[in-house]
Amino acid sequence: MTTNETSFYRDTKPFEVLRTHILPELISKRQQAKTLTVWCGACSTGQEPYTIWMVMKDHFPELAHWRVKIIGTDISTDVLAKAKSGKYTQLEVNRGIPTPILVKHFEREGPFWKIHQDAHRIVEFRELNLIGQWPSMPRPDIVFLRNVMIYFDIATRKQILGRIAQLMAPDGFLFLGAGETTLNIDPSYQRVELDRSGCFRLGTPPSPGTRKEDSWTPRAKTSTL
Repeated sequence: MTTNETSFYRDTKPFEVLRTHILPELISKRQQAKTLTVWCGACSTGQEPYTIWMVMKDHFPELAHWRVKIIGTDISTDVLAKAKSGKYTQLEVNRGIPTPILVKHFEREGPFWKIHQDAHRIVEFRELNLIGQWPSMPRPDIVFLRNVMIYFDIATRKQILGRIAQLMAPDGFLFLGAGETTLNIDPSYQRVELDRSGCFRLGTPPSPGTRKEDSWTPRAKTSTL
């Protein structure tokens, strides 16, 4: 059984932090390679990967000359088909997209709004079962796995977090949902103190007496806006 609840710019904070801190840091670090990969696990009908694409498109024009890939995965072939189409109803686009952003990145197609073709050069969708065998994919710099871990038991969460730690770039970032955590599940992650964004990164386990999640706070980053 799966739940396919999603929306554009869902919860807003993760995407603000992505814009103001995470992408500026990774762009600075990846200047030589000029590659950036984002994986959105349990992406449902695609609103999250397309939101990330719009953030990049609107605020980081330098990425137009990079090899950027946003990969959305889900277990359901039905929701992946909708995601690949990039077509959404008026109600769906009303959930999260301000009108100026909507008319900038979508065009009308009958009763639907369809995301611009440019998005399909960056965003792709694949079938993946989080508790099954994972197909080969590029090493992600950023992983969004929001609002899905709550449906798994502790042992399964531990297994998934361990696999992500092996897959993700060592200096990469993981976004979980607001009600999700790595605390008491996988000590290799540290919570990033950024405005309740649900952001984590890999790091050495903290010393005794220190909460495992709270041992890393970023220095202020300057956005490229």
